[in-house]
Amino acid sequence: MVQSRGVVRASLANDLYEVELEGGRLVVAHLDAAFRLQAGRVGAGDHVQVALARYDRGRGRITGKEGARR
Repeated sequence: MVQSRGVVRASLANDLYEVELEGGRLVVAHLDAAFRLQAGRVGAGDHVQVALARYDRGRGRITGKEGARR
């Protein structure tokens, strides 16, 4: 998996998110199970870490949130 950073642009159906990566490319991503179990919440405008799929670079998995921690 290739790690990248991006910004969530929209929340789609079935717990999918449209994420714009640093290079401007759009990908469709879902929440990683470990991140979901930590009660991770994601909304439009949030900066996130994305693990891109090996064979399909248009899909990925949101593995964490960037920014200040409380």
